[in-house]
Amino acid sequence: MSAHAAWTVEHVPCAVCGADDSRKLGVRGNREHAGADPTTEPHVVTDVVQCRGCGFIYTNPMIRGFEHLEHEHYDDPDGYEFAAGGSPAENVAERLALIERHVSGRRLLDVGAGKGEFVAGAIRAGFDATGV
Repeated sequence: MSAHAAWTVEHVPCAVCGADDSRKLGVRGNREHAGADPTTEPHVVTDVVQCRGCGFIYTNPMIRGFEHLEHEHYDDPDGYEFAAGGSPAENVAERLALIERHVSGRRLLDVGAGKGEFVAGAIRAGFDATGV
């Protein structure tokens, strides 16, 4: 458990259509992404699901009690760093180069866009980019 606040797990229906019928697509956790510290405590895991009613993709169950982490890591734009290391500009350029090697189009959707620096970099590079 975190030294900050207790956390809870809450099953939630689809925020778009209200249906409570979904299928599991995968798993999301704080140790499952590139650059994550494998010793981080607590290890928080939830499912990534797709609503069978409208197709919306979201995490369920919802993990509550870590709102302070959003503020600690994302409220100060100058202090935010990419987990993969390197400067933000280098990271954006490397990711766009990878995309351009595999995709011919210039439209981009960044799901899990954080504070939007990748989307902003893609737009500067001439992409029609959107982030959520």
